Amino acid sequence: MINEKQKSILEVAMKLFSKKGYHATSIQEIAEKSGIAKGSVYNYFSSKEDLLFSILKYYHDILFEKIVHLDKDPSLPPREMFVKQIQIQLEEFVKYKDYFHMHMREQAGEMKEGMREYFFKMRAQLHNWYEVRLRQMYGPKIEPHIYDCIAILSGMIREYMFYIISENIAIKVDELAQFLVHRIDGIVKSFDVSATTILNKTLMNEYMKTSCAGQSTKIRLLSLCKDMKKICHEFTINEPYFEKASSSIDALIEELEQDHSEPRMIIIEGLILMIEQFNIEALQPLIAEFRMSLPMLTNAH
Repeated sequence: MINEKQKSILEVAMKLFSKKGYHATSIQEIAEKSGIAKGSVYNYFSSKEDLLFSILKYYHDILFEKIVHLDKDPSLPPREMFVKQIQIQLEEFVKYKDYFHMHMREQAGEMKEGMREYFFKMRAQLHNWYEVRLRQMYGPKIEPHIYDCIAILSGMIREYMFYIISENIAIKVDELAQFLVHRIDGIVKSFDVSATTILNKTLMNEYMKTSCAGQSTKIRLLSLCKDMKKICHEFTINEPYFEKASSSIDALIEELEQDHSEPRMIIIEGLILMIEQFNIEALQPLIAEFRMSLPMLTNAH
């Protein structure tokens, strides 16, 4: 949990990174705009890169906490929940438009390996959330086309956000969220006429393998497990299935940390299946990401 002073520094830095770019902004300038000494910035953040990581994590966590909060409402059918969650995503981008500008600017520029991996993790989390929601809405018929649908939806959101934020065009985000889901309806229906696919599971697995090349697969899987644990802890502790899921995640972490010559895939897959069967909505994107990354664990040995 960050304090008010850290939050203030993050907001100043984000505005400067958005306006000037990461490389053109100095810690001295951030300190001056924050009304503190340069050395005080280092009391909270070890480096400029640490500051950028903190900005990304802080605002990304705000977005996903609000999205996941809706998962706790059992009264919402999948379609209505997806529309509301897209609306939240759009509203948060508008609310924190400096973050959106900075995000787009840094993705377009040259990034260090660690930063590239973090951007990939953020994108993968959003991708897996779309994947879970689309499966819930359309069922098995979307399976061959799900990655194309995610690419189309992501592209539409990004383009409309450019018009709203960069060009200041007045668009109502609640209407836009409904509009986007209607367009996906039409695209899914069109697959009955033409079943051609561009992106498939093989291509996506290759993409994951290349994008994660600089990061240990085991470390990535353990990080996902810890994120699952955090979600279980945040939900009602009195719910017995959250406690059981948490215990299964502990067992999965313990198995991943074992130093076997070959990963015991049967045990790992059994544990992730057990966690999945608790049907905890907020865990589904993380489980999907875990499953996408898991084949690379065997390739690493």
